[in-house]
Amino acid sequence: MAPLLDSHSYDWQPAAPWLTRLREANVPVILCSSKTSAEMLYLQKTLGLQGLPLIAENGAVIQLAEQWQEIDGFPTHHLRY
Repeated sequence: MAPLLDSHSYDWQPAAPWLTRLREANVPVILCSSKTSAEMLYLQKTLGLQGLPLIAENGAVIQLAEQWQEIDGFPTHHLRY
């Protein structure tokens, strides 16, 4: 797994050609980061990846797309601490 963001500048533009290739091949890009949910949602929107799952806050948050809720057996409860 390669990082999407440059570790110094946090720029994602160098990955743009690969993101395009993956999108054209219908390969889902699932973001995974230590960043907060808010940061991840912003990045997801910026990259045009809305509606895809994402993992944030070092795995403490796993967000699935709303349409997954229609699948039988989808967990409908949330854990809150």
